Amino acid sequence: MTDEDLLKQLKTGSNEAYKYLIDTNRNLVWSIALGMTGNKDTSEDLFQEVFFRVYRDISKFRGDSKL
Repeated sequence: MTDEDLLKQLKTGSNEAYKYLIDTNRNLVWSIALGMTGNKDTSEDLFQEVFFRVYRDISKFRGDSKL
């Protein structure tokens, strides 16, 4: 699935697209969160916050940058 296709599906509220987004970016987001905080518990909170904000604000994403 291309980022463009994924973005279109996310903007329509597709739960499957959101699950795909999490599944394909889980390791990257976790690594960055853990690297930033150095703490597992804080990283879990940050991990959840990242995907929550994507879900909440996807309608504002213009697609000018990589999803």
